Amino acid sequence: MADQINSEAERFEEGVGQESQTGPSASHNDGDTRDPEEAHRPHTAIQMEALDPSWVSKINEKHLVGTRTSEVSWTSISCSIHRVPHMLRIQNEKAYDPKVISIGPFHYKKREGQLKFMEEHKRRYLNDILSRNANGQSKLEQCFVAIKELEEKARKCYSEVIELDSYSFVEMMILDGCFIIEFFRKDLVKDYEDDPIFKLGWLNRAVGFDLIMLENQIPFFILQRLFGLTNVSSPSSSLVEWALNFYGHEWDLITEERIKNSGINIQHLLHLLHTKHRMPTKENQSEQGLVIIPSASKLEEGGIQFRKRERDKCTTVLDINFQNGVIEIPRTQFWDQTNIELLNYIAFEQCYCHSKKHFTTYTIFMDCLINNIKDVEILCREGIIANWLGSDEELAAAYNKMGRELALCHKDFYLGGVCKDINRYCKSAWPKLRASLVHDYFKNPWAIISFIAALILLLLTMTQTFFSSFPKFAYGK
Repeated sequence: MADQINSEAERFEEGVGQESQTGPSASHNDGDTRDPEEAHRPHTAIQMEALDPSWVSKINEKHLVGTRTSEVSWTSISCSIHRVPHMLRIQNEKAYDPKVISIGPFHYKKREGQLKFMEEHKRRYLNDILSRNANGQSKLEQCFVAIKELEEKARKCYSEVIELDSYSFVEMMILDGCFIIEFFRKDLVKDYEDDPIFKLGWLNRAVGFDLIMLENQIPFFILQRLFGLTNVSSPSSSLVEWALNFYGHEWDLITEERIKNSGINIQHLLHLLHTKHRMPTKENQSEQGLVIIPSASKLEEGGIQFRKRERDKCTTVLDINFQNGVIEIPRTQFWDQTNIELLNYIAFEQCYCHSKKHFTTYTIFMDCLINNIKDVEILCREGIIANWLGSDEELAAAYNKMGRELALCHKDFYLGGVCKDINRYCKSAWPKLRASLVHDYFKNPWAIISFIAALILLLLTMTQTFFSSFPKFAYGK
């Protein structure tokens, strides 16, 4: 190959040399109709037929891989598990990589490295499942047959071609899927007295965090199939119930019914939690477009008030309301888990083109409100944010980092109407005057008492002046 490259290079140099010698003189021939600039451009002497056939073959094999790319399409509904784009990952690298357990193919190589210790727990959980079945070996064989039938469909759920062979892929789906199911079951029925994962509180939480990372997912239909094959202890319950129970979401039939009636085909665990928080879009919201608002401190100066929205008035943290000069925002406990969860919701929305961009909208809205420590203090003071992350500086930085590099079509900004109403309210004169009076004269109770005393004194003075000027009113004449 090296000799071929040198040979082609010598031909190239020879051709260029000939062109440089003959080209300029030829351009002065009376019969030359070429553009003068084109005549002076160097041309290679290599023609298509001169290319090494092995090069052409390698180009076709490496780049024109139509059969391979047809297996994966980002616009397909089935393609829902993606690697987080670099523009998002560079802002919060640690939020997307599993810390203790690898699920699915994207971090498969870590099973033999830093995450190897959890592989033994996967096998232990699989044995726990099989031991509850009358014939565990037969049940395992049924699982292999069932997942093998779903292999092609499962591979298409990933945004890149998975290089694992068939056996390794199916084995991975079974081990990972059964681990997730048994992990949720143990938490639901409190069957973890001697389980090291649950005895170590930090490990239990870390596993829960890892299971909702976008790059750490397996298709939900794989989980459902394994759940149907292995769940013999409580057939009346559902995998959705088990998952929502673990993540602390209040379970009720309305939630299950809403998910079923939404027409949304749940793709994986992260998508399930995303759907649980999904904000029902009002008819006019999709027409409002992207609207930017000032920070919380500037809005407060403009007469806007902030208030924590009570749970009985909203169904999700995304349910933000504005009415009569008051922005109502549901309370958020912001800590490391909140940050990881939000970032992976956003990454899912940015990658999965069939998803509503509600968390992206929410993050842009909060990023508008929070520019500095003063803005954080306002939202914390009103009980809207419980800062468990650390200092106010850290919280402000976390929201600002989340808001960077986010792509959002105007039609996806469900808070457009709210933002327009906020900006319109700020432009009126009375809210600014009222805010100025509160800021300058009513900062504390003593200021209010002084103002009232001064007002009473002014009224008494005006009354005395009036009766002095018109004594007949004083004596009833």
